[in-house]
Amino acid sequence: MNILIVGTGGVGGYYGARLVQAGAEVTFLARGATLATLQSKPLTIKSYQGDFTVPATAVASVDELKQPSDLIIFATKTYDTDAVIAQIAPAVSEDTLLLSLQNGVESEHKLVARFGNKNVLGGISYIGSEVIAPGQIQHSAEGRISIGELDGTLSLRVKRLGALFEKAGIQVNVTEKIQYTLWKKLLWNVPFNQACAIARASVGELLDSEPMKKLLIALGGELIEVAQASGIELSSQDMKDHMKFSEDKLRAVRPSLLQDLERGKRLEHETFGGFVVREGARLGVSVPVNKSCYQLLAFLDERSQ
Repeated sequence: MNILIVGTGGVGGYYGARLVQAGAEVTFLARGATLATLQSKPLTIKSYQGDFTVPATAVASVDELKQPSDLIIFATKTYDTDAVIAQIAPAVSEDTLLLSLQNGVESEHKLVARFGNKNVLGGISYIGSEVIAPGQIQHSAEGRISIGELDGTLSLRVKRLGALFEKAGIQVNVTEKIQYTLWKKLLWNVPFNQACAIARASVGELLDSEPMKKLLIALGGELIEVAQASGIELSSQDMKDHMKFSEDKLRAVRPSLLQDLERGKRLEHETFGGFVVREGARLGVSVPVNKSCYQLLAFLDERSQ
């Protein structure tokens, strides 16, 4: 299986490196300093599970590929999704599998709209990782993924893909409930990404503050209302589970929105609070806390550009 990794940041770089380590044929679609580095040096993963390096094949365009890809993993920021879909179209055949490990719950719909239901799987990554220098990824927490068919079936192809990830040392859950799983991951991202970025604090620092814990629960509670209005069975217990797991396992994590804000990069605020605000308006669900955080982050994003 030849695999194209689109986006060589903390997520794409880490999972791509694990697949290379397991002997898979992997090409990274990269740009800028990352592209230049990977064309001359190996990809380095500094992991709490043990550091390693792998040789990396990196290209600037899919025109450099010799054949269509069997699997394309999307790991770019969500604001790049539309442009990336157009860019990778020549590498997609009728048999290519498309797997998004991006934030939010909207990328799969965009992929289906362009390439059809047959090609697209749902996916979620649970990982604490970031780029510390071009071609160098710091892996600080987790690393598991969930994948599944969007229609809820348990297909042979998704089982085979799960086996490929397992071979690469990536803990994978092949699920028949990928839609619920996507929304449950969003239930972590919406409160923790927004609140950590606004407070410029780690997960643990928020959890040590009673006012910030109340903010997290309020942000998550509004998303639960939106999810239930959409027919997704999220519950307050899901939020309680996130709070406990974050306390036990994720205190050191600095979510991606905070990382991008500190580096003066564009923010994915539309994928988090923006989505909740838009869906709330569409469904008639009031989301004042998310609306306030979204507006604050929109201002911070505007100011950083």
